[in-house]
Amino acid sequence: MPLGVFVGVNHHLQSTIFAGALVRDETIPLFEWVFKTFLRCMNNKPPICMLTDQCSSMKAALKTILPDTLHKLCRWHIMKKYKDHLALLYKVHEKLKDDLSAVLNHPLMPSEFERAWKDLIQRYNLQNDEVMNSLWDDRHEWISTYYKEIFCARMTSMQRSESMNRILKKNFVKEKHDLHLFAQQVDKCIQTRKAVEHAETVANESEVKTTTQFGFEIQLSKVYTRAMFADFKETLYHSTTFRAERCPENPTKCDS
Repeated sequence: MPLGVFVGVNHHLQSTIFAGALVRDETIPLFEWVFKTFLRCMNNKPPICMLTDQCSSMKAALKTILPDTLHKLCRWHIMKKYKDHLALLYKVHEKLKDDLSAVLNHPLMPSEFERAWKDLIQRYNLQNDEVMNSLWDDRHEWISTYYKEIFCARMTSMQRSESMNRILKKNFVKEKHDLHLFAQQVDKCIQTRKAVEHAETVANESEVKTTTQFGFEIQLSKVYTRAMFADFKETLYHSTTFRAERCPENPTKCDS
């Protein structure tokens, strides 16, 4: 029986379990029941975003039960699906892998991404490649540039969910477990995650050191959690790694 685990990210940037469902099959009616039950457990508050693999039954059920929830496809599953074909392309075109990664990873706006993608296709003469065309056709479902305004906790793949599945299988549940013992072990895993979150909440009460005299850094050190502030500080550090040079064409201007 497949076990589906609803995994998200808490304010400490930790993986957290919202719910789990043990199901008999992966049909549309079954997934509709799963999502209805999940919605009821969440006090009828639908999630902003759901990230799944390319299961067609799940996609249909989400459209019916959670029509206002953004449904994204897992980038890792998509790239894995076409892994063999892409490997052949990488072998023929030495720099294609790096150039493709640059287009996918750089935080471009939709028009910029589409222009960069078309330039990539033309550069390597891949206009008739079925896989690249398929990736392009599904772009609105897995390319992050199209949902910049939607909060997704920076999740682009089901990595956290897959990691939680491995933790469950390795440390808590076994196929031979009776159903009542299985449920107890899943609950034990959830309580373990809650204990980890509580420990971070306690640690978060200590004062965080700032590294600049910027007023906004001091302010955010008191607003953000410890994990989130550490992430912000790294971004702040990289944002200052610019060098101003006088523009040769116009001495009154500077380039960065």
